[in-house]
Amino acid sequence: MIDQTLPREQIASPTQVWQAGLLAAVIASVGNLIVYFIANAAGMAFNLMPADVPAPPFPLVVVMATFIGILLATLVFSLMPRFTQRPISMFRIVGGVALVLSFLQPLLLTTGMMPLPEPVSTGTILALELMHVIAGVTAIYLLTTRARA
Repeated sequence: MIDQTLPREQIASPTQVWQAGLLAAVIASVGNLIVYFIANAAGMAFNLMPADVPAPPFPLVVVMATFIGILLATLVFSLMPRFTQRPISMFRIVGGVALVLSFLQPLLLTTGMMPLPEPVSTGTILALELMHVIAGVTAIYLLTTRARA
């Protein structure tokens, strides 16, 4: 049963939603690159690929991961009206849960489950977690404010 007491939320046109998603991806990528360059200059290593796998330049990994994550979030946001009358409110919840769950990925680097060439420092983990916060908060904020009808 759908609660009729709450007003129905509208999101913008698909073009505006994807523009907001691309803007979020660009802004978050810049923010994440700033975090990476500061952390790298402070001596934190980002050699996170297994020893036998050639690693692309880490700034490229940062931008690619940020764009892919935010474009997936944009897709989820664009589909929300199909499942709820309150897509903006629901996306904030889903996005928040996804952000919290994303914190597990950098923490898994400390478990030894991946054969890394060197141990991952606490500083590197914190920098990666901050990058997740930047990407998640930027996507949630811009999609739910700029892509609102």
